[in-house]
Amino acid sequence: MKILHKITCSALLFAFASNINAKPKTDDLGTAAAEISKSNFTAAVNLMTSYISNNDFDPQAYYYRSVAELGIGENDLALKDADLAIQLLKKLPKNGRVKQADLYLQRAKCNRALGYNTEAMKELNYAASIDNTLSDIYVEMGEIYASNNDFKGSDSTFSKALLYNSKNYNALMGLAKIYIGNDKNREAIQKLYQAIAVDGEKTEPYLLRYKANLNLNNYERAFDDISYVATNNEDYNPYLADLSNAASKCRNYSIPKIDQKIKADDNTVLWLQCRAAVDNKTGKFESAIEDYNRLEQILGEKYAITSAGKGDCYYQKGDYNTALTMYKEANELEETATANAGIARILLLQNEPGEALVYANKAVSLDPMNYEYYYLRGNVQERRKLIGEAISDYEVGMQMNANYAPLYYRRGVLKKSKWDFERVVKLETTPSATENYKPFAYLHLGKKADGQKAVNVILNEYPNAENYYTAASFYAAVNDTTNALKSLEKSFELGYRNFPQVDSDKNLDSLRAKASFITLVDKWKQSSGVSANFAKTDKKNSQKAMVTTEVKFRREQQKFAVNCKLNGIEITCQIDTAATTGTISVADAMFLTKYGFIQTREWSQDPYKDKTESTIVTIRELEIEGIKVKGLMMKVVNDIYAKLQLSKNDIAKFGNINVNNQRNILLIEHY
Repeated sequence: MKILHKITCSALLFAFASNINAKPKTDDLGTAAAEISKSNFTAAVNLMTSYISNNDFDPQAYYYRSVAELGIGENDLALKDADLAIQLLKKLPKNGRVKQADLYLQRAKCNRALGYNTEAMKELNYAASIDNTLSDIYVEMGEIYASNNDFKGSDSTFSKALLYNSKNYNALMGLAKIYIGNDKNREAIQKLYQAIAVDGEKTEPYLLRYKANLNLNNYERAFDDISYVATNNEDYNPYLADLSNAASKCRNYSIPKIDQKIKADDNTVLWLQCRAAVDNKTGKFESAIEDYNRLEQILGEKYAITSAGKGDCYYQKGDYNTALTMYKEANELEETATANAGIARILLLQNEPGEALVYANKAVSLDPMNYEYYYLRGNVQERRKLIGEAISDYEVGMQMNANYAPLYYRRGVLKKSKWDFERVVKLETTPSATENYKPFAYLHLGKKADGQKAVNVILNEYPNAENYYTAASFYAAVNDTTNALKSLEKSFELGYRNFPQVDSDKNLDSLRAKASFITLVDKWKQSSGVSANFAKTDKKNSQKAMVTTEVKFRREQQKFAVNCKLNGIEITCQIDTAATTGTISVADAMFLTKYGFIQTREWSQDPYKDKTESTIVTIRELEIEGIKVKGLMMKVVNDIYAKLQLSKNDIAKFGNINVNNQRNILLIEHY
């Protein structure tokens, strides 16, 4: 017992003394390690907690529990256990079966998970001074450099990790990610092949390789990779859009493979959805509708995805009334982003941008990571003359997909940005069945001849109705009346029916006074039975004079307070010209929801279950002195006493605002 006299009287070491004769269950440590390797982190935590209750002097147990806690996101607890393990190993070095470098590496991982990158880097450097051959140290360093967008630092440290362990999966994946982010797609693909050789069961390398191949226009390889990802995930829905996108880029390659899958009854529901989406993208609308109908037969009932899919087909065909019916049917079955986006597009055709915004907002709230919905909402904001908000939406979309050319084209038009048009030319390396902006980008760059060549390439690859209309628009823009009229007539013959686009397309202005153009368009409108809703142009604002409405206000805490109606109920709102986001208190939002003034579907999350700090409520209509604005998005705040607050962006939607401080009146100039 002499050794006990040399030990300090800390509570931890008293515990060690009291348990010194207890027989350690070392098999529990092995079991915990096995559970961690299988990502069964909760089981490992429970096992190590039980083990520590009898053996609280073992640093390896705290280390394992820290690793498991980090695996389930308990980062603070993981850091505490890493600290304890290090303290124990320092005081009882002979009692530990875990390496000191591993403990400092673990504490660095905990600090990084908590956002303490500076502390993490210090720990990693210390761990490297103990054992500079531990490859995971350099992986962690690489992740920190990557988070700071330091390509050189992350490249060198990930590569150093591979020097000590050429099969380090995380180092290979780290390199692949930074290579893709820096347009080094071929280098990324090489590393991903190596990662797959190390662990071929994970789908992440295939998903990254899909993105790299897509960036290189290797569409067939991209299709094969995303096919693997979709078929090896129980929930394939998140990958369906990417799958159909890749398939549509190499239809001659993908469709035979898809047909074979369907014939073999190999995940038929997935592949029917994919084939329908591809046919829709490539202009084979009747075939797509047949597949959606077949899906409903197989599933035994209608689903939102099939109704919305048919809505997309009818929309592309120009049958907007049937499309609207399909989208509404989809929303009745289950409200989806796709259906709301479809309704928003049709409302735009009906020249109802205010109403369209309500549905575009809903599409964004239901699928906030879909760049196409930000593009759609940007279009809506353009029509509402809110250029700043349109640009903002386009730029959010760019953050999600830096390779979607239409986003750059629209921003280029609004900002008169040469760089954006050059980006469009760089991105559109191959023509598309429905969206081609390269010819017009060339026009904005002053390269008419290159634009003409681009039109020829598009028509050679996809001679469909949409692209003949693109050709007509291009020729009209360069005052080539003969080719413009020929292309327009060809587009009508092939089924183009987007007459609101024809009526509002500024490129066609050079044709509007010509009898041949008027006769051609009227002929096809009459034969198509176009309703007034879809044929009218947005002239009402230009025909109206601006009017000024006076709104009385009160000052409350350096803010303007005015009376308004929210979805028909009277309420007071404040205007904060310094704020960029409107807010509503959780108390008001829940009260209005309880009594039906706000619908639960107008919340971005279930108000009775999932409210978070980022919860958004969409206000159908807010009225101030007879001026109505639809689709305002309000952030829900936990302050129960907070009043409805409009931001500077919200109030701008009512019109041009001036303040008469002497009379305490807001002057709103509007149509």
